[in-house]
Amino acid sequence: MEKYADGAQFYWPFFDRRNETDYGNMTITIVPLSPASDVMFIGYDSAEETGKVQPDGTVIFSLGEVRAGDNGDIRVVYEPSLFPAMTAVDGDIRSAVKKDQEIAAMLRQEFIENQKVMGTVGGVSVAAGILGVGLIGFFANVRRKNMSRKRTIKWNRMVSTFQ
Repeated sequence: MEKYADGAQFYWPFFDRRNETDYGNMTITIVPLSPASDVMFIGYDSAEETGKVQPDGTVIFSLGEVRAGDNGDIRVVYEPSLFPAMTAVDGDIRSAVKKDQEIAAMLRQEFIENQKVMGTVGGVSVAAGILGVGLIGFFANVRRKNMSRKRTIKWNRMVSTFQ
């Protein structure tokens, strides 16, 4: 724990790339010493968007399956009054957590927008591919019919020559 003027932070890397084992159903629960109301939290990497704050200030990160080698840090900030025995270090912490939350939200939005663009590009590519295959098939069929007609004409000429 680290105590600042505006909050007390619990920030911990629960697992990282050195982890050699998969976790089947990981849940991380951070419980304050007493009920808390002014709670901020963020999960990084595998813990991103997995946290929920409970009415008593407990924060539960429900990560589910975590693969070996994944990273997962969590950060929870409580009001500093919950930790009266701790000495505060200089500075504030809430603005840093707020900035991280905003960056994570911005990156998620960019990802969603990129997925939409890629979906559109992918859809257009598939449609163009289907159209291309259809056109190839159409022209191959026209060519086959022309060749068949030419053979029939040639055959008819040969047959009429022998009659």
